[in-house]
Amino acid sequence: MEVSKRKANGVSPTNGNAHKKKKKTIDTEQDLEIVYFESEINFHSTVTKMKVGIDLFGQNKLTYILDFYLKLILVHALLNEVTLKNNQRTEIDQFIKTITDEIKSIPQGKIRHLSKMSEWLEKFDIKIPLSFSKMSKPFQFIPPTIVETIGSYTYDGLIVKSSNKISTLVDLLVEMPRICIHKKDYLNNEYIEKRATYLCYLAKKLKYSLEFSHLNDTTLNQVVLLVRPNETSSFAIRILLAPEKDYFNEKRLLPTPSNLRWNWFTGNEEVDEPFYSTPNYNTSVLFDCRYRSTSEYLTELFLSSNELCSGLKLFKIWLEQRQLSHGFGSFEGAMPAFLLAYLLHTKKINKQMNSYQVFRILLVALMENDFSSSQCCSLTHEKITEDSFIEDECVLVDHSGLLNVF
Repeated sequence: MEVSKRKANGVSPTNGNAHKKKKKTIDTEQDLEIVYFESEINFHSTVTKMKVGIDLFGQNKLTYILDFYLKLILVHALLNEVTLKNNQRTEIDQFIKTITDEIKSIPQGKIRHLSKMSEWLEKFDIKIPLSFSKMSKPFQFIPPTIVETIGSYTYDGLIVKSSNKISTLVDLLVEMPRICIHKKDYLNNEYIEKRATYLCYLAKKLKYSLEFSHLNDTTLNQVVLLVRPNETSSFAIRILLAPEKDYFNEKRLLPTPSNLRWNWFTGNEEVDEPFYSTPNYNTSVLFDCRYRSTSEYLTELFLSSNELCSGLKLFKIWLEQRQLSHGFGSFEGAMPAFLLAYLLHTKKINKQMNSYQVFRILLVALMENDFSSSQCCSLTHEKITEDSFIEDECVLVDHSGLLNVF
C-alpha cells in the first residue's frame, strides 16, 4: 500500500537520487564554464603582457642602438677635430726631412776638453748651466748616423692641442755616435754633460726658431731642443738625444745600483767609498737608452688596431681637458699609451673593441687598478725583483722589465 501510494503521487524510490545527480551535473558544468572563462581571461592578459613586454623590449633596444650610434658619431667628429690633416702631415714631414738632412750634414767638430766647452759655447750666446770643472775628458762632435721620428706621430696617436701656442709636438730621435761617448760614461754625470754639450752644438748649427725646454714641461726631466720653421709656426720638432741602441749595460741602470761615486765628487780618495743607490739618476739615463725600443714596441701595437689608437686619443683628450697631461705628477708622455698596453697585456682590453669601449675601460682602470710599488705591474712575463722599484710610488714596468714608465 505504501509503495503504491508513492507511485500514485509520482514519486519513486530512485527519483530523488536522480534529481540530486542532475543538480550536481549542472553545478559541474557551471564550474567548468567559470574555469574556462577564467583561463581565457588569464591567457589573454598573459598574451597582452607579453606583447607589451616585447614592445617595451623593442623600444629599449632601439633606444640603446640609437644612443650607441649617436655616441660613435660624436666620437668620430671629436677625433676628426684633433687628428692631423693630410696637408699638415705633409708640411711636418717636409720639415723633418729638412732638419734630418741638416743635422747629418753638420761637419765634424774639433777635439775640445769638456772643461772649456761652456766658455766656447758662450761665444754663440749658448749657455750651459753646468759646471765642467771636474771634466778632464776630451769631447768631439761627430754627426749622427741615425735620426728618426719616434713617438705617437709614427702611429697617428698624436692629438692637436688648439689651446696651446705650439699645437703639435713631433719627437725626433738623434742618436749620438759611439765615438762621442765612452762605454762607462753613465757613471758620475759624464753622459749627462756630454748630452748637454752635443745638444748645444746642434743648436749652434741649426738656423731656425730654437728654444730649450724640459721634456713634457717637467723640470726633473732632461732638456730637449724645440725647433720650429718660424716663430709663428703651430708645430715644433722636439729633438731628443740618446746613445746608440744597446750601447750601455742597461742592467747597471736599474734603480738599486750606485752610479754616482762619492769619492769622485768630494775628491777625497782616502775615505772608504759609501754606497748610495741612485734611482733618479739611473732612470734618467735609462730613459734615453730605451727611446727607440719603446717607440718600436708602441708603434707595432697601435698600428695593429685603429680602434686602440682612437681610444688612446680619446683618453689624451680627457687628460688634456683636465690639465693632467703635462707638468710634474701628470700623466705625461707615453704613460697613457703604456697604460693601454698594460690593459691589453692583462686582457682587459682586446683589439675587437671600438674606441669608445677602450676609452671607458681606461677610465675604469684609473679608478680600480693599484699601481703601487707593492704590486709591481709589468708588461713582461718575466719575474721582476721585488725591491727593484721599491723607492717609486707608482710602478708600471715596460716590456724590457728594466724601466718604470710611471
